[in-house]
Amino acid sequence: MAIAKTTIKFYESVFSGLPYLRENWQNGTLRIDTINYMHQLRELGVLSEKFFKSEVDKIHACETASSKIPYTKVRDCGCSVSMLVDGCDFLENFNNWMFTQERYDGFEVADINIEQDLGLGVIKFYYLNGEKRHFDFITARIHLERYENKWLINRIERRSDY
Repeated sequence: MAIAKTTIKFYESVFSGLPYLRENWQNGTLRIDTINYMHQLRELGVLSEKFFKSEVDKIHACETASSKIPYTKVRDCGCSVSMLVDGCDFLENFNNWMFTQERYDGFEVADINIEQDLGLGVIKFYYLNGEKRHFDFITARIHLERYENKWLINRIERRSDY
């Protein structure tokens, strides 16, 4: 099914080392390097312009909010800006699309619902420890939309958001 293929392509890319956003302080101001990140996301060919706009908005909001906190406060606490600024939590996660720092061994498209040109998929993550065990508290809801004859991801929600 096309929705499952789109979703699988995205998460397989995450597994193979898709870059995540890192904070970078320049002259006491947070700057998030997005060039390589956005380029590699676009190369996947499975994300919509709605998705990219929401990423840009999220990054801009974090940079704006962090401008109210002096770098010395971040440096002195020895922590990520995400610990001090609401809306920057994506910087703290090693895997932005799983919304956790937990390590996992794989994922499955657990559920797909289609209604005309909209699709909704649920991703379940698992680890292998003698047998496959799912992280019940870590799932992602993938919102897709058909653009011409191609399914593209519009939004990814973490479990606590739905």
